[in-house]
Amino acid sequence: MLLAVYDTLRGSTGETVVSWLVVVLFLADLVRWPRARARLLARAARAEEAARPAAGGPGG
Repeated sequence: MLLAVYDTLRGSTGETVVSWLVVVLFLADLVRWPRARARLLARAARAEEAARPAAGGPGG
């Protein structure tokens, strides 16, 4: 974020836009990741529970 501020003060318009775009994308990823991780873990738990009866049945 410091680099984006520096580019705003000293850099060209293109550098400023790209620097702030990187900051926004990074913050969006920080916000999105915990929800995505929770969904992933929930799906893994459901898959594990769905696989247990099949593994414990006759023949396998």
